[in-house]
Amino acid sequence: KKETSSSAYYYVCDFGKIGIMDGFSDIGFVTSSQNNAYVRYMKDFNYNNITFKAGKRYCFAKLNSKSANDVCKNMGGSHIGESSWDYYALD
Repeated sequence: KKETSSSAYYYVCDFGKIGIMDGFSDIGFVTSSQNNAYVRYMKDFNYNNITFKAGKRYCFAKLNSKSANDVCKNMGGSHIGESSWDYYALD
């Protein structure tokens, strides 16, 4: 099923949704629980004093969610910052 918003197209499935975000120039996957997201940026993007690099993979975990942060850490992520999410670089 396809969903749209003002800045993204989403393809929704049972276990989450895949989004193409126009405003952020990224492609991402968000789990159905909304606690984790996995993102690959299509161009360099700066947000909240954090630089996300084109072609790199990132894991986002909801703040104050130990299990979500554990997922990113177990994927080999190194913490690079936070805002409404904790951000981890995967490569």
